[in-house]
Amino acid sequence: MLIFKEEHIENICHVLHARAEGAMGYRLRLSKRHDYYNLVARYMNLVGDVHQAKLIKRKPRVVDPSSPPLLEIHLSKSLLIKTVGAKVSGLLHKDPDYFKGLTLGELLTKRSVETWEELRRNFLRRAPFELGTALEYKVNRWLYYSCFCYVTQLADGTIRITSFEKDRSHEARELMREMGISPQPEVLRSLFPGPGELGQKEYQEKIRMDKIVRFIEDHASQPLPGIKELAHRFNINEKKLNKRFKDIVGLTPYAYYMDCKLDRAMNLLRTTALDIDGVCESVGYHSRSGFYRAFKRKFGLNPGEVKREVGPDTA
Repeated sequence: MLIFKEEHIENICHVLHARAEGAMGYRLRLSKRHDYYNLVARYMNLVGDVHQAKLIKRKPRVVDPSSPPLLEIHLSKSLLIKTVGAKVSGLLHKDPDYFKGLTLGELLTKRSVETWEELRRNFLRRAPFELGTALEYKVNRWLYYSCFCYVTQLADGTIRITSFEKDRSHEARELMREMGISPQPEVLRSLFPGPGELGQKEYQEKIRMDKIVRFIEDHASQPLPGIKELAHRFNINEKKLNKRFKDIVGLTPYAYYMDCKLDRAMNLLRTTALDIDGVCESVGYHSRSGFYRAFKRKFGLNPGEVKREVGPDTA
């Protein structure tokens, strides 16, 4: 019997829903532990990649200046987000007020952060400029949106990032009507509803939990604040924080933090020349034996077995 986590199923359904409306940009992140889910995710991502490649090969990209972009982000001279286009909030499933003051890198996957940093090193040497690149925008921990973006410096020195990939949702609805199928709102509505579809309070709660998840992931190599401080930081009751977080993620904040540490340890063992003691120290474990037990419990093998598997010269 195959068992998928609820969040995996929700994201798979979201991708299928988006593709039914002609949006091929959503991609599923892979899991380090769920091999059957990864088979499905890789296949769905491959279908999206192949479809987009066929469209590009069939007809060169033509931008209609009268058509509003699917994605639009306006950066200040200091490269902080000033405004975003009307469709960005729905595309990335974030509250409209979420974006202002963030860096672009905070919206991107790790791979695209590297692309963006490389672009910055190049375009800061010359002005004005217009560049094009593919970027991946985070939606949640299992989903991101991939699209081709134009990066343009405007006359006032600010930067505009746009993607004109076509929104085909209206075409999909019309096709359904032609087939005699009524495009009911409850069928076509996204599985990740916005503030108009959830109560505002519940929607804000989901946004807050997402911020806490990202805070923990970003600080996995540092001591985690106690639950009281964490609750205060995100303006939420301690008991409610533990319950809501576990409902959504499946773990308490502390358990998720320890899980992130072990994921980072596995990555360091596989991709760096650090020895086991160095990895143990790097991820903040003070007890080697405690690190070994936790690692073995999570991955089914100990750190030494991983090192022997990848070889001593890992760099």
